[in-house]
Amino acid sequence: MGSDLPLNILFVVPYAPTRIRTRPYHAIRALAALGHRVTVATLWGSAAERSAVAAIPGTDGRIVGESLGRFRPLWNCTRAFLTTDPLQAHFSWHPALVRRLTTLVDAGDFDVVHVEHMRGARYALALLQEQAPRGGRRPPVVWDSVDCISTLFRRAARESAALRVRLAARLELRRTERFEGRVAPLFDRVVVTSAGDRADLLELAPAGEREGLASRLHVVPNGVDLSH
Repeated sequence: MGSDLPLNILFVVPYAPTRIRTRPYHAIRALAALGHRVTVATLWGSAAERSAVAAIPGTDGRIVGESLGRFRPLWNCTRAFLTTDPLQAHFSWHPALVRRLTTLVDAGDFDVVHVEHMRGARYALALLQEQAPRGGRRPPVVWDSVDCISTLFRRAARESAALRVRLAARLELRRTERFEGRVAPLFDRVVVTSAGDRADLLELAPAGEREGLASRLHVVPNGVDLSH
C-alpha cells in the first residue's frame, strides 16, 4: 500500500456496524471524515439494522450486504463441529457475501481491505486464497481481531458464574487457540484493542512466526465519541 491519500478502503464487518457495535461504526465514520473513500460490506439481521447501516455517515451509499437470517448462524455452527475451527469462525459465514467481496476486489481499485473480528476472518482468508493464484497486484488485508478471543474464553472458563458458559468456553478454548495462532500470521497487518491482547495473540502464534507477526501486529484502542 502506498502513501497516497485518500485511500480507497473496503471495510468488511460480519455484523451490522451500528452505535451498539461502536468499534466498526466509529472507525468507518473516522476514516470517512479523514477523506478516505470507504465501501462497507456487512451482514444484517433485521430491517432496522439494514437501515442503520445505510445511514452511516460518510459511506454515501457504498454499502454491500446480505441478510444473515435467523437460521444460517445455527446451520453454520452445526457445520463448524465437523471442522477443527471454533464456532465463532463460522457463525457469520455467507457464501453470497464472499462472492460479492471477490467481485468487488477484482473489479475495484481498493488500496486496502479491512476485515473485523474472528467472525470475519474466513472472509479475509477467502480473499487471500482467491487472489493468490491470479498474480498481479493484491490490496493488503488488515485483520482487526479486536480481542484475543482465546483470552476471553480462558477467563470465562475459570470465572463465569454460569455453568453452561464455563462448559462452552472450555469446549471452544483449544479450537480458538489453534485458529488464532494459525491465521494471525497470514495477514498483512493485524490490529487489536490493547497491549494485553497483542501479547496474548503473539503467544499463540508458532514460535518461528512470532517475530514477523510482531512487526505487523498493532494496537488501536477503542475511541469514545465525546460529542455524542
